[in-house]
Amino acid sequence: MRGTRKEFHAEAMSAERHAGAQAIRKRIQRIVDLGGSAPCSYPGMDRLAVMPDLDISTPSPETVLWKGHTSQWVHFWYYFFCALLAAGALAGVPFTAGLSAVALVVPVCMWMVRWWITRTTVYELTTQRLKITRGILNRRLDELELFRVKDYAMDQPLLLRLVGLGNLTLVTSDASTPRIALRAIAGVQAVREKLRTAVQSERDRKRVRELDVDGDNDTALS
Repeated sequence: MRGTRKEFHAEAMSAERHAGAQAIRKRIQRIVDLGGSAPCSYPGMDRLAVMPDLDISTPSPETVLWKGHTSQWVHFWYYFFCALLAAGALAGVPFTAGLSAVALVVPVCMWMVRWWITRTTVYELTTQRLKITRGILNRRLDELELFRVKDYAMDQPLLLRLVGLGNLTLVTSDASTPRIALRAIAGVQAVREKLRTAVQSERDRKRVRELDVDGDNDTALS
């Protein structure tokens, strides 16, 4: 009789422990589903714990915020000089029996090369990076991670302001490109606001903090 009671008591204790373990597992799973951290105060449950800093969310896809290039207005005086050379070559045609017309090749080629180089320099701002593509025949792509941007400044000289353009200069912690200048871009104020928002969002996503070094102007990212 005593053996039967002991066996019944052992089975009851086992069932109670099993029910308690099931309840604990359900509670932990509910906390994990809500994005929290699981308590580790129960014996044998430490393997189910979730670290508070663990990012279990799926990364957001990279999207393009802005795309543009330097305006040709930034070369106004260069093009004006080319136009003077072309006018001089044409003015000398009556006095050189048309030979000076050959000199038109020089200002025309200067104009076309500068225009094409400027046109093929493309800036692309995404939610994570700034991409700069350069080159006519040989293309080069430079990329800057936005969390490395330390500061930025906008300026609008009078000539550029009259045509709705401006310059945006970035100061970065990247060793290869400590300064990046986006020259004569349209809608510079809107681009600056998009850059500001994207930089802050990327810093929050990567949990990046900027630390000032004592006695120096340098900064460190952690």
